[in-house]
Amino acid sequence: MIATCKAYIREGVMNVWDHSHSELVKRIDDCIRLDEAYQSQYWKMKEKLQKTPSERQFDFRFVLLLCIQLRQQQYKSSSVMCFVCRLRTITDALTDKTNVTIISRR
Repeated sequence: MIATCKAYIREGVMNVWDHSHSELVKRIDDCIRLDEAYQSQYWKMKEKLQKTPSERQFDFRFVLLLCIQLRQQQYKSSSVMCFVCRLRTITDALTDKTNVTIISRR
């Protein structure tokens, strides 16, 4: 997801800062909303499966492999969280810059 978001933010320009301010903020917000939607659906599905054990569950036949991958997934999950935090920080900085520019023009 991080690679896809980075590619989306970079799409069409040589440097991300070549986007207009509004376009860059829009793309960053799109990536943040993508993560929020992913997280929301993940937790909804997990809750649904816990509430309805009679329904078909995820296939957990490869428990050992799953345990090994869990550690990798925790790393990936924390990487996504860090990436989203960075995107929010960039958006805040861009917003602050815009506000300062507007105030300084008055």
